[in-house]
Amino acid sequence: MKNLYPTTANLDKRAISKYNLTSELLMENAASALAALIERITHKMSVICIVCGSGDNGADGYALARKLHKAYRVQIYVAKEPRSELCKLQSERAELCGVEHIKKISPCDVIVDCLFGSGFSGTLNTEFETLILQMNKNGRIRVACDIPSGLDGSGNIETVAFCAHYTLSMGALKTALYSDSAKDVIGEVVVGDLGISRGLYEVHTPFFLLEREDLVLPKRTSQNCHKGKFGHLVVVAGEKQGAALLAALSGLRIGAGLVSIMSAQSVLESSTLDSDKIDSSTTKTPFVCDIDSVLSYALGVFPEIMYAHTIPHNANVFVVGMGLGTNKIPLHKIWQSHYMVLDADILYQQEVVAALADSTLASRVVLTPHPKEFAALFGLCGLGEVSVAEVQAQRFDLALRFSEAYPESVLLLKGANTIIAHKKQLYVNSLGSSALAKGGSGDVLAGLIGGYLAQGFSPLEAAKNASLAHALAAQAEKNNYALTPQRLIEHIGAL
Repeated sequence: MKNLYPTTANLDKRAISKYNLTSELLMENAASALAALIERITHKMSVICIVCGSGDNGADGYALARKLHKAYRVQIYVAKEPRSELCKLQSERAELCGVEHIKKISPCDVIVDCLFGSGFSGTLNTEFETLILQMNKNGRIRVACDIPSGLDGSGNIETVAFCAHYTLSMGALKTALYSDSAKDVIGEVVVGDLGISRGLYEVHTPFFLLEREDLVLPKRTSQNCHKGKFGHLVVVAGEKQGAALLAALSGLRIGAGLVSIMSAQSVLESSTLDSDKIDSSTTKTPFVCDIDSVLSYALGVFPEIMYAHTIPHNANVFVVGMGLGTNKIPLHKIWQSHYMVLDADILYQQEVVAALADSTLASRVVLTPHPKEFAALFGLCGLGEVSVAEVQAQRFDLALRFSEAYPESVLLLKGANTIIAHKKQLYVNSLGSSALAKGGSGDVLAGLIGGYLAQGFSPLEAAKNASLAHALAAQAEKNNYALTPQRLIEHIGAL
């Protein structure tokens, strides 16, 4: 797990003050880190075109040109005349070294984007849009210095962005590089040390990047055990019964000892106390889940999945919401003694909000919305009305706001990069791929989280590990268009 930072400006200032460094020294080390990357990805005497802006990102480019000159065929394209003091200084040094300046970008071995970096905000004008498109077209290998140009500090792209094969993030990793918009433009991310170790440079942060090494599989260490030791997961079936079945199968695959499917109607009836008899006049909305068809299908095709007419006495986890439709579930009844994974349709129901308000109940829940569901949930919770577009543009900020309001619950916000929020800390899983953009993938994820919970993992650890297992299993499919939910479940066993 690695630290993430919304900005590293304060880290730079701290390093300069605490370790008696200078901005120029940090810049020299940044240029050296870029040079080391260039040496790794191409051969000597390659044509290296460096596009320089007017600020300190441009200054990094001029310093890089000086360090590469003669060993490579270095060209500088001046996109904006130097304006910052360091940019002027580094430009003069590169000129004294005799580095070639060009007026037009032509095809080259490596193009280095030193145009804006992390200082970019606002809107690109037409001139810079055209320039970035030329950079994308002409660089056989494309390297971004700090942050690809066109990607702002929040990780959003308004029109175009430099599409890097490699991004060298200076000093530490930045949250902007792990927005959904950034996923297609950052390439491989490398951290460039600035003259001091990461341990000295970095400080405490509430943001973290999950890595494949963080995955903990629920492997069984004792042979003297039985199925009851690994929990009993109950998946609630609604209008789309296949969704519940996928969740049940994935929960079993990840290690839950027992897995049952219940219909929404059965949950309602078995959780209703004598003093809360169902009023037939208020329950005329039919439960479209056909109990007999679920039972015959589940037992006929997948005999390892059980069907429950009443809540099993040894159940410890409920997974509710996927394919539920308009069915209502009495969460306040089953939440009292069970862990819960709440997904999809259940997140539009007001009762979720009441349960989240109780910190004891909230501490046993994992919420797994996609952006549209999160926008609805955010509004239901009284945190403000947001659109899906706003959720995507402010994923980190909104997930953090939700976690501040409901710190005990675990939020897993789906997307190109998954965000997991708990107790005002955010964990980002960037290992997912477009292979997962297929109906049923989210149902598998909900079941994986339920399976981890059933085996005694905390809600946070269940969400993190299930998310990692989900993403890594998807990578096992040879062609990303071919992944199906059942194939995804199969790949879980090979992790």
